[in-house]
Amino acid sequence: MNRYTIFCDWSWIPSGINGNLFQPRSGTLYPEDFGLSKDFALVLLVARLIPSKGVDLALHAEAILRKKGIKVGLLIAGSGPRAE
Repeated sequence: MNRYTIFCDWSWIPSGINGNLFQPRSGTLYPEDFGLSKDFALVLLVARLIPSKGVDLALHAEAILRKKGIKVGLLIAGSGPRAE
């Protein structure tokens, strides 16, 4: 059996999320909590609100699903220059 050693430069990029501050909590969110009927599917997008995160794609996908008659609600949580 041949043995190979791979040498490469690498770096670790932290997620930027404080695990002590953001932890799972008990409880469930329901569509009714956001003014939607209970037969809606909820999609949650949590991101910094900048173009590279694809928030526009999520909005476009929601519009396509709704045109197809799929009951979906998109929840967007984040901050940044596009937080309007």
